[in-house]
Amino acid sequence: MCAIPHGGLTIGIVAVTTNVNPSNQIWGEFFTNTTAEPILLGPFTRFTVTATGMNQVGALTDFVVRDEIGSVLAGPVDVALVNGVGTLTFTDPIYLMVGTDTFTIRGSIPSNQQSTIANGATLTITADPASDWHAVGALSGSTIPLNSITPFNLGTIT
Repeated sequence: MCAIPHGGLTIGIVAVTTNVNPSNQIWGEFFTNTTAEPILLGPFTRFTVTATGMNQVGALTDFVVRDEIGSVLAGPVDVALVNGVGTLTFTDPIYLMVGTDTFTIRGSIPSNQQSTIANGATLTITADPASDWHAVGALSGSTIPLNSITPFNLGTIT
């Protein structure tokens, strides 16, 4: 686990390494620890998806962000892959209450493309909050700068 603190918001990564399961797969997991005031995280936009050994797969589908009880907070969205690279974009903001919350990102490989995945294929989801995420104090309306947070991987699927 890696924790990245900034002001009233800490973002932590829960390392996920698992085998590809075509439907409703956990592709990444992270937690937030919010102090001082609730935070509106969003639009909770970009993650870069990099797939090796999956060049014939043109899309990944039904990506959602779920909280720890399984409620869908953002999505579903699809990711177009070009030469194994795509951008996962969530436009739905997530409301972070004061305290710690854990979130999973789940998605699927379309059934008509599953047979094209090579043995040893991997998929990695990378987040870059400094350039791609936006956080605002829900009560103060103040922007919470995320520029000190370096890019990180949410996990590797093999």
